[in-house]
Amino acid sequence: MKIAIIAITKNGCQLGERLSAKIKEDAELFIPERFKDDIKGDTNIFDGNLRNLITSIFSNYRGFIFIMAAGIVVRMIADLIKDKRVDPAVVVMDEKGDYAISLLSGHLGGANELAQKVALAIGAEPVVTTATDVNNKPAIEMIARDLNLVIENQKAIKIINAAIVNGGRIGVVDKYGLLKRYLNGDDEENFRYYSSITYALNIDASSYIFLTNRDSPLFKNYKNILFLRPKNLIVGIGCNRNTKAAEIEKVYFDVLKENNLSPLSVRNIATIDVKKNEKGLNNFVKKHRFDVIYYTKDDLNTIEPPSGESENTLKNVGAKGVCEPAAMLSSGARSLIVKKQKIGNVTIAVAEAPFIS
Repeated sequence: MKIAIIAITKNGCQLGERLSAKIKEDAELFIPERFKDDIKGDTNIFDGNLRNLITSIFSNYRGFIFIMAAGIVVRMIADLIKDKRVDPAVVVMDEKGDYAISLLSGHLGGANELAQKVALAIGAEPVVTTATDVNNKPAIEMIARDLNLVIENQKAIKIINAAIVNGGRIGVVDKYGLLKRYLNGDDEENFRYYSSITYALNIDASSYIFLTNRDSPLFKNYKNILFLRPKNLIVGIGCNRNTKAAEIEKVYFDVLKENNLSPLSVRNIATIDVKKNEKGLNNFVKKHRFDVIYYTKDDLNTIEPPSGESENTLKNVGAKGVCEPAAMLSSGARSLIVKKQKIGNVTIAVAEAPFIS
């Protein structure tokens, strides 16, 4: 985490220098010009206009440590705050170094952890006020981060965390068995684990957590369901030369939708190496920021395509198939959850990889 330490008083600047030396984690110290002679180490000098400084650097750092009054910080950053998913961690310290207060983005941004780290470094008292932490309960967004899960509906976080804190009954579906490390059904009366989403929705619960790559429009009307998406789907794609990106994109999303698979669970695209310079495929990949794994024809020919060999593919690129073998090689799976679909100029298949958090 790249951190900015900002101080505005002489004592604060000296504390910032000590802290910068202690945490050693891409920390940069910013001090007013009038105190530059009081600091021996490397530092960034600003003209004393705190608002201009913060506005200019707020998007450049993932964490901020302000050594000043909390009220000043609140006024300075109020117009810069956007969303807990993107806001940086903000920690406030008094210039004596007695307290390190987690002020903004405690969970997702990492301010709670940063406050504790700062406190440990200089012997301060960490101050954390998020309800789950105060009650020694797990926060669902921290669990998702630890397990490398994608949160689909951010608004449900507040509902789930409130249920965790207040002891509300929560129905959980998790075929991977990952959540019990944090939400123990034996020790916590409010967690109930079920084998299927349909079964879980038939019980009386205040909210639900579904860890799954499966999707359905039937569940979208439930505001109290939190979907956690594992990144374990691999989409194999083949296409004719000069296929447009728009056609590839439409086939991709249509096939996922028709098979009730969440796009948020796609880990990567897989295809043959001769497609590295395919403009339409590259534009599609670039637009959605996909990771792509390319295989040679020899690699692909080590896998027998479940749908059988393609004479055209063998003739044109020397491989028995592209989308199916590519998906299976990339996932390590021996079967497919979606066999080859040939739609227009595009072939597509989907495999599920073992999920490792």
